Amino acid sequence: MSDIFCLKEIKTTVKVHPSCMEKSNEYILKELKKMENKCSKDGYIHKIVEVISRNFPRIYPSDLSGCLLFDIVYSALIHNPVQFDEIQCKISQIIVDDDFILAETESSIINVIYDDDDKVEIEKLSENDIISVIVLAKRMNLNTPKIKLVAKFKGKLY
Repeated sequence: MSDIFCLKEIKTTVKVHPSCMEKSNEYILKELKKMENKCSKDGYIHKIVEVISRNFPRIYPSDLSGCLLFDIVYSALIHNPVQFDEIQCKISQIIVDDDFILAETESSIINVIYDDDDKVEIEKLSENDIISVIVLAKRMNLNTPKIKLVAKFKGKLY
């Protein structure tokens, strides 16, 4: 399947407890790694590549814990499909009565709809076939492991 991930710089804030200050770089990277393979406001984060920069810390004002806040800029491989993107996916289930196919990518669960013109080609498909679809809509819930997409069937690839 084609590579659906792109490299993007993302900004976030990480809260570091005073007991972790000696190894703050490792702690920050560990906290960022917790976001891998989950949806965020920037899309599905596949992999954190590197921390690009961090600012001088500021004190966390809400409590007396002594925690520090670091503004972090990091690069990550993300998938954030938009309407009319063409993506490749693998069929996991064909539901003939309801005129849709359930398919998936590494980062997405896709409900593929099709019309009567495609029925002849759909009947030739089977599970695990690779198809091409056009994204119509998406829904991402924070910290979930998959993006939910609705897409239109375009054609079988292999």
